[in-house]
Amino acid sequence: MLYRSFIALELTEASRNQLAELADTHQAQDKHSEISWPDIENYHVTLAFLGDQLSSDLDRLAEELSFTTRLNADLQLSANELSYFPYHSRPKSLAIMLELDAALKQIKNYTDQTLRNSGINYDKRKFIPHITLGRIRGRKLPNLIIPPRYIDITLSCASLTLFRSERHSDGAIYTPIFRIPSNLEGLDGFDDTWA
Repeated sequence: MLYRSFIALELTEASRNQLAELADTHQAQDKHSEISWPDIENYHVTLAFLGDQLSSDLDRLAEELSFTTRLNADLQLSANELSYFPYHSRPKSLAIMLELDAALKQIKNYTDQTLRNSGINYDKRKFIPHITLGRIRGRKLPNLIIPPRYIDITLSCASLTLFRSERHSDGAIYTPIFRIPSNLEGLDGFDDTWA
C-alpha cells in the first residue's frame, strides 16, 4: 500500500503554543474564513516531502534514519518573519519563516543523505524552512492583508519525525511513523503498528 509521507521537525508543546497565540491574533481578523487554520499539533518544519511511498520502503527508511540521524537536544529554530508563502502573486499559506542556520542545514543535509542512501525519491525543490500557520482557501490572496512582518521568536524542536499524511475535507491528518526525539520531551521511537 502507498502512503503519502514526509520528514519533518516537530516542535515542543511550548513552541507550538507560542505560535498558536500568533495565529489566533490573525484568525480573529479572518472575517470571511479565507484561511484554513490547522490544529497546533500540525505545526512542523518539513525537511523532505516524499510523496506516495510503499510501507516497506518507509520501514527501511525508518531503520536507516535510526542509524544515521541524531537530533541535537538543544536544537533551536530562529523565526524571523511572518508572511504569505511562497513569495509570489499566488501564495498558498500564511507562514513563519525560519533562518537557515548551520544546525538546520546540517539536519537537512543528514535527511537528504539518508533518503539517497535508502533509494527513496523525494521532492528536491530548494529548501525554504517555514512553519505553516494557515492555508489560503481558493486561488486569490485573501482580504486579510498581512505584509511581511519581522518577528524574533526562538522555537525548540521535540523530534525529527517521519509522518504519514492523509487528506480529509477538514484538513490533513499527520500520523507519526517514526521519531528521533531531541530528549526535550518524552516521545516514542519506532511505531511498528502503523502499517
